[in-house]
Amino acid sequence: MKLITVAITLIAIISCGGVSEEESRTTESREEASVDYTLKVCREWVEYLESSDDGLWESDSEYCLEYRHLGPFVSVDDLEPAVYTPFAMCSAGDTVFVTDHGPREIVALNSKGEVLWKIGGQGEGPGLFANMSTLAVSNRYLAALNYAMGRVDFFLRDGSYSHSISIALPQDIVTIDDTTFAVGSSSQPGGDIHILNSESGIISWFD
Repeated sequence: MKLITVAITLIAIISCGGVSEEESRTTESREEASVDYTLKVCREWVEYLESSDDGLWESDSEYCLEYRHLGPFVSVDDLEPAVYTPFAMCSAGDTVFVTDHGPREIVALNSKGEVLWKIGGQGEGPGLFANMSTLAVSNRYLAALNYAMGRVDFFLRDGSYSHSISIALPQDIVTIDDTTFAVGSSSQPGGDIHILNSESGIISWFD
């Protein structure tokens, strides 16, 4: 039986400092409520995928879904959190890629929350970000939108910078295959959705 695992990972930013006992209890209650809500959403997605009319694997015995709550990526004991201000994330295998808006970096984490590498930084040059936005991953590339600079920055899966392709104010990106991505941009001429080849640039578009 093929097993599809939906792993929902909570990325928590924890500020260290003195807090009162009442504040601590309030924080714990909020964290518990957040976990409960996340698990509820997980169950709803599993039910949808397995049984709804629009589900992906309705009545298909070759597939089943399970979910696991892995917990936060950082804890109160972390002097330097893996991620400071998470904005967006995507995953491939057991690796999670997160855009960290604070230091303008992309962080690669394994399923235990351990940092594999960090890339980027604030700036306008190759591999640097004026701000952070969404990203997508394929077997070959990690593609990150550099909205303010009007480009898509491509990195290899080991975190090394590869190249950039210009596109006006890109707003979202999804993976089609190893070298092809769909980028949403209402400012780029031709349409709102642009099919982007990672080597040759925009190859088609539509509204």
